[in-house]
Amino acid sequence: MSEETKKVYLITSGEYSDYGIDMICDTKETAEKEVELAEKGHNGSRYNIEEWEINTRKAKDVVINWIFWYDLDKNEFIRLERTGLHEFSNYLKTSNRLGGTVRAADEEKAKKIIYDMVAKKKAELAEIT
Repeated sequence: MSEETKKVYLITSGEYSDYGIDMICDTKETAEKEVELAEKGHNGSRYNIEEWEINTRKAKDVVINWIFWYDLDKNEFIRLERTGLHEFSNYLKTSNRLGGTVRAADEEKAKKIIYDMVAKKKAELAEIT
């Protein structure tokens, strides 16, 4: 960790529900070298470097649990709301509804994740997987 700036550099990959932190480095140079090595060794994996000040929070990056129920027949949300930090279940599937929790920074990102799940569920129901 750089003492002057008190920053760390996170190497991340993925997006939405697939997002994760792969490594934390004390200098940007170390992070850049690690990303270069990682991208050479992984087929098509894309890594990002995020700069964070120690003991701070970036409100836009806070991940929130969203509870949802989606009606597959009507193509509409029955329920979509923020929850606490707990998850009650992963995904509940019935023939015409999909529900559960997803983790996303905001409602727009939560909806994108859910719409992807809806498309997958509809393909499964139509036996197009």
